[in-house]
Amino acid sequence: MSGNAWPEHIVKSGPSGLDNGGHFTSRDEGNSRLGDVCGMSRRNPMPVEAKVSVVIPAWIHGSFDMLRDSITSVLSQRFRDFHLIVVDDGSPVPVELDRLGIRDPRVRCLRQANGGPSIARNRGILHSVSEYVAFLDADDLWHPDKLGLQVTYMDAHPEAILCYTDYSRGESPASARSRLAYYRPRQPGDEFHDLLRENFVLTSSVLVRRSALSQSGLFDPSLKGPEDIDLWLRLARIGRFGFVDEILVHKIDHGNNLSSSPEFLRNSIVMIDRWLQVVGDGDIAHDLLLRKKRDRVYSLAYLCKRNGWLSEARQNYIACARLGLRPLKNYLAAGMLSLPKRVVKRLLLH
Repeated sequence: MSGNAWPEHIVKSGPSGLDNGGHFTSRDEGNSRLGDVCGMSRRNPMPVEAKVSVVIPAWIHGSFDMLRDSITSVLSQRFRDFHLIVVDDGSPVPVELDRLGIRDPRVRCLRQANGGPSIARNRGILHSVSEYVAFLDADDLWHPDKLGLQVTYMDAHPEAILCYTDYSRGESPASARSRLAYYRPRQPGDEFHDLLRENFVLTSSVLVRRSALSQSGLFDPSLKGPEDIDLWLRLARIGRFGFVDEILVHKIDHGNNLSSSPEFLRNSIVMIDRWLQVVGDGDIAHDLLLRKKRDRVYSLAYLCKRNGWLSEARQNYIACARLGLRPLKNYLAAGMLSLPKRVVKRLLLH
């Protein structure tokens, strides 16, 4: 890519206002195996095979501008051999391509009852007929070279099952900076342990072999929030990842951080407990998971205390102590939260 400049219409408009501008032995076998993985049937696939299937889950409760911009950033790709599957996840006002000014025959919209982004992404995967699958959130943007550079990388590295890129985050691509400038995987080929230290793979940057998803399984709908890192970990255990060191995705910053919400932390703890049952005690992954669990449990205890959920806060402070995180301090915190509620509130105010 010559330079890393974003197209002028993206830079000027920011998050809205863009121009409208599987290695299976057989396809049926691959589709069947993918359907078995997540317990979903696969009906009405895209009629013509393309190199890449792009999946956008969408739940729109206001303006359609961001979704239109995301779709347009896909249609603006210099690499043209793709299909785009938009899965309307029960939006209050149905997503209609004509209303969005989208009339490209490569784009298809599916509608389902609201089930969350995991179910929506899984449905898109099951309707795909491509060698590669790419994901894009309904409010993120792609650089026009994104798919082309990733497909070139993956075709040249058959040992890689997934490719991700650098990305930026902010209100507009014009002012955003690299999110991975200070973080790179420590040991190429050891993505599993690296991911346990930090999730450096943005969902909207991923291009993955569809055949790999048949082995790893799809997004887990029961994990609302950490479903992405859970899938990356499963993929990292069966193959290596590739990286394109270019800012090819821009994540729109809405000012809300799901990763610090109580629901995300609770589901993260569930996911970590599952992985602790998979890895052995002697594996470094076990220590990394315990460290991550301590952090998540402590953060959840603090949020529960701040929101006045004293019983849950107390349980989590005790869990922190049992996990070996500052036992004295956390047992004292749990003891304080056992006092009458009016006393606890008075203490917290001071």
